[in-house]
Amino acid sequence: FLFRPMLSLGKLGSYRLWLGMIITLLIASCVVIALYLAETYTAIWLLMPLFLFTGFRYWPSVWEFLFGDVEMVLLFLTCLMCITAAKGHWKAFILLVAVAAMVKTWMVGFVMVPLFAKQYRMAIYAMVITILLLFVAFFIVGWQQFPRFIEITRTYAVQPDLIALSASGIARQFFSANKIMHPIFVSSIARIAVTAAFYCWIGFLAFKIMFHAWVGKLQSEQSRMLLVPFCAACALVTLPLCHAYYFILLLPGIWAMFAMAQYAHTRSRDAIILVSIAIVCYLILAFPTPITPTGWARFLTVLPLLAAILCATTLAWLITQNNA
Repeated sequence: FLFRPMLSLGKLGSYRLWLGMIITLLIASCVVIALYLAETYTAIWLLMPLFLFTGFRYWPSVWEFLFGDVEMVLLFLTCLMCITAAKGHWKAFILLVAVAAMVKTWMVGFVMVPLFAKQYRMAIYAMVITILLLFVAFFIVGWQQFPRFIEITRTYAVQPDLIALSASGIARQFFSANKIMHPIFVSSIARIAVTAAFYCWIGFLAFKIMFHAWVGKLQSEQSRMLLVPFCAACALVTLPLCHAYYFILLLPGIWAMFAMAQYAHTRSRDAIILVSIAIVCYLILAFPTPITPTGWARFLTVLPLLAAILCATTLAWLITQNNA
């Protein structure tokens, strides 16, 4: 719907237009989230340059500008989800989830946010609207495209010849024969065990949040907002295939940690911890991860995954502490 009309401008013209659009979306994401997270006007002027710098001086963003993928669209939608979830505008939230799922199908996983917030009906509505939009899309482009959609989804769900930075991708690269790097040793048991360990940790964090919601301790606006970047970080860990540019969706979590350090009710010790974790997560992803097939340097490919886990863990701690 969007790219075909753009192709009339030619390859260079359409690339320039799309590049301008995704740069605009990144700036808009920084502005939207800074205006929401800042408590004072002074904080806005402090957070805005910080968010813009970390947004542009960020390797997934550079990758996005170079190859022109769609993650900046998802970033902007995610920032809007943060605000709608915080304000309790669940109808707007589920529409954003449905639109995001039309861009990347796995974005439907953000229905976990209303589930965490005990908005079970809204989670069901989000799934229904997503399915309806999918039907509408295929009515427009033709149902002959549906088998191709299924085939492409099945084929590209796991790409063994590409670096995958998720839990299952890292485990596959280190414990099975592949064309990317020399494995530590080949063992399907080790690969499954490592993947399961990461999944279990994410499941533990989700269960902890779900328990707080069940006992009625997940009512504040701040906690509802943090659920969105938490789900984004969890998605990066659990996806079967996670490219480097997917980590653009870790930015709202990093920005939230920076912003909450300046809140009046945040203790000095907690502020130092939050800023330190945000800086560590940012620095891991600010530079390209070196890919080497052998030697100790190949273990550096684990760093983005560890950044996502650290971000998810910190956000889960903030959500539960905020409601303690």
